[in-house]
Amino acid sequence: MNKVVTSKEEIMDVSRRLVLEKGIASLSMRAIAEACGVAVGSIYNYFPSKAELLSAAIGSVWEEIFRPFYEREAFGSFTECVSVLFGTIRDGNERYPGFFTVHALSFASSDRKKGKEAMTRYLSALEGRLADALRQDENIREGVFGEIFSEEVFAGYVFELMLSIFLRKGQSCEALLEMIRQTIYKGGTCDAGNYLTRSTLSG
Repeated sequence: MNKVVTSKEEIMDVSRRLVLEKGIASLSMRAIAEACGVAVGSIYNYFPSKAELLSAAIGSVWEEIFRPFYEREAFGSFTECVSVLFGTIRDGNERYPGFFTVHALSFASSDRKKGKEAMTRYLSALEGRLADALRQDENIREGVFGEIFSEEVFAGYVFELMLSIFLRKGQSCEALLEMIRQTIYKGGTCDAGNYLTRSTLSG
């Protein structure tokens, strides 16, 4: 093999294809080198360890899945943002089956600290987008949020519930959307802080 890998982008393209065809567990230095048609040493020139390679590959897949969500400049409401995000996760899992459950296990077995840091970055970015959409929604009741029960806290609760629904094989988040309408929108009657706390603890 005398081909030379010229960029990390090429390696990431191959990595995404392997994840798509065989799952995240198929990634290894040797598998990617074979798919690229180069010696294993060529991959090490860009990624000094399997943990580094796995982290970059998962980040690459993550970016591909959520690009449509991040490219949306604005949402008509917070519930629309939640619905679009749920659909994005569902569609991403259909394209990369098992990605949202298997990749965490892969991180844990290779480099727990690195994996935890990467997942924190990815999830925090999504929760931040939810919080931004919440602040921009003009139909939220006045006085719902404060210093303790903030937009960030609510967005975090909603995101946890969304992932819980998804991991339980739920294909719809309509119940979650209705809960949101009842707790924070004008005309709703629930105590948002207590309701979300009970829902999260009992989930």
